[in-house]
Amino acid sequence: LREYLPDYGWTTLSISLPDIPPPARPPRSDPVTTEPTTTAEDSAAETADDTAQQPDMEAEPPRTQEPADSNGISVSNAPQPTADEIADNEPALPRLTGLPPLPEAISAPPPAPEEGPSAADRYREQMLERISAGVRHLNSLGQLNLVIVAHGHSAAWAIAWLNERRPNSKERGLTLVLIDALDNTYAPVLLDDALVQLEMPVLDLITPFNRNHHFTNQQRSGRMKHKQRKGYQQIELPGLSLREDYGNTVTRRVRGWLKTNAAGTELKTARN
Repeated sequence: LREYLPDYGWTTLSISLPDIPPPARPPRSDPVTTEPTTTAEDSAAETADDTAQQPDMEAEPPRTQEPADSNGISVSNAPQPTADEIADNEPALPRLTGLPPLPEAISAPPPAPEEGPSAADRYREQMLERISAGVRHLNSLGQLNLVIVAHGHSAAWAIAWLNERRPNSKERGLTLVLIDALDNTYAPVLLDDALVQLEMPVLDLITPFNRNHHFTNQQRSGRMKHKQRKGYQQIELPGLSLREDYGNTVTRRVRGWLKTNAAGTELKTARN
């Protein structure tokens, strides 16, 4: 279209859009160190190794004879007190005078300082500013009858610019052509929601290379008809054989639609 339309009286300008920002990196977390667990078998093996490595001189010393009491009876053979006897001999626990103090409340951490605009916000500003710069350049050259042609994901940005920078969408000399329009995740508004706000002539061209589902295109056309946007027209190109040139078909279709819906009027210049 950029090289084809000038042959039929149109001046074209191609705008290079900025690159999509890289995805944000997830926050890094502190590494968690885990200590190796020791099983019962490992402990038994280590104990056996340690015992095997000990010299003979470190063997267990012989047991000495257990002491006996005044009656000559071994202490180990003396009757041991029962659990009830031990409990009766233990002193009573002190009586509580009150509940223990509660732990101090942990105060919330202070809020993090506000950061500047994100990469996605800067990307949106750059996108809309480049479209505005291109339109200002055309206006400076005396080009006032403008047709914005958007293909694929750039369609969402063209519609967003028309809604934000052109509040009076009924003004003359402004037309929109969409080719295989797709939504964009960075656009401020969904494509269909923003498109219904426009009341200008719109060509919604769908080629066999369109990546949308057929129901999605029909739903967009139905919403425009429900809003009574008479300047909107959706044209779906039929599937062609491989010998046909899709480029020529698209350019001829767009030129014919512009001739009917966006033909400019020559302005009279004042004579000196």
